[in-house]
Amino acid sequence: MSRLERLVNLTAALLNAERPITAEQLRSRVPGYPEDKASFRRQFERDKEALRELGFPLITLAEPAGSLVRYSVDRDRYYLRDPGLTPDELSALSMAAEVVRLNGLGDRRLYDALWKLEGTSAPAGQPAGAPADSTDASMSPMPSLDAELPADASLAAVFDAIATNRAVQFSYRDETRSVVPRSLSFENGRWYLAAFDLDRRDERSFRIDRIHGEVIVAAHADAVDIPPAPPRASPSRSPWELGSGEPVEAFVMIDAAHAPWAERHVGSATVQERHADGAVTVRLVVRNSDAFRSFVLGFLDGAEVLRPAALRADLLSWLQQKAAASGGTRS
Repeated sequence: MSRLERLVNLTAALLNAERPITAEQLRSRVPGYPEDKASFRRQFERDKEALRELGFPLITLAEPAGSLVRYSVDRDRYYLRDPGLTPDELSALSMAAEVVRLNGLGDRRLYDALWKLEGTSAPAGQPAGAPADSTDASMSPMPSLDAELPADASLAAVFDAIATNRAVQFSYRDETRSVVPRSLSFENGRWYLAAFDLDRRDERSFRIDRIHGEVIVAAHADAVDIPPAPPRASPSRSPWELGSGEPVEAFVMIDAAHAPWAERHVGSATVQERHADGAVTVRLVVRNSDAFRSFVLGFLDGAEVLRPAALRADLLSWLQQKAAASGGTRS
C-alpha cells in the first residue's frame, strides 16, 4: 500500500469517528501499518506530522493522567463554510483550478480549498479532499495546467481569510495593518488585495508582494462592524486586450442568465446586439487568445464564440484536447 493510500485512509478514519479515537483504534481501522507495535508508533508519528504539515487540523487530547491519548479533527477548520455557490459557479472554479497554477505555492492550500468546496475533481488516482505530499514520489501530481501565475505564502493566507470571512493582520510599508479582506485581483502581473482597514476605517488596496513577514489570520470569524463593499472598478484594459498579438475582433453571444454580469464587466459599449430572449452579442478586441478563451469558458455553456472562425476553432480544439486527456469524462 502506498503512503498516499494510508494517509487517505487515516484522514477518512479520523473524519468518520464519532468521538476522539486512540492510536490503537486507528491502527485497527487503517490498513497498511506494520504489525510490530514500535514500528507502528514510528510510522504513525510520521503520518501525524505529515498531516499537520499539510494543514490538516489534527487535535491531540490527553487524559488527565496522561496515560491515554486520543485524536480528533477540528471540523470548523477542516471544512469550508458553504458560501452558497451554484453548480455552475463550482464548475467554473473547477475549470480555473485545472488550467491555472499559482506558481510558488508549494503547500497547495488554494488548490485544496477548491477541493473542500467540491469545485474540482482530484488528480488522477487521488480522492478529492485527500492530503497530498509533493515530496513523495508515490503520490499523484497535480493536473497538467496551461497557465502560471505568481504567488507566495501571503496569498494563501489571504485567500483562506476571504473564504472563511476572517480579519487579518500583517506588516505593510513598515506599519502593522489590521484589515477585513474583500477580494483578490490579478492585474499586470501582480496580485492585489482589496480590504477594509479597521484602524483607518476606510477601503484600502495592498500589493500582495509588498506584505512583509507572516499574515496572521484571526482565529474566528468575529462579527466586525464595517460598511458594505463598494462597487469594484473595472480595470482600464481587460486581460484579452493585453498582449503582443495582432488585434482581432471577436463576437461572443452570452445567454440571458449571464448577460447582465457580462455587460457590467465588459461595458455596455461592447454590446452589438440584444436578442429577444435577453441574450446579448458583445464585440471584444482580442490580442491574447488564452485570456479570451478563459473569459469565454467562465460562462461554461452560457457563451458561444460566433466569429472569427479561427478563435472559435481554437476554443473547440482546446476543449477536445482536454476531453481526450481526461478520457472524455469528469468525476
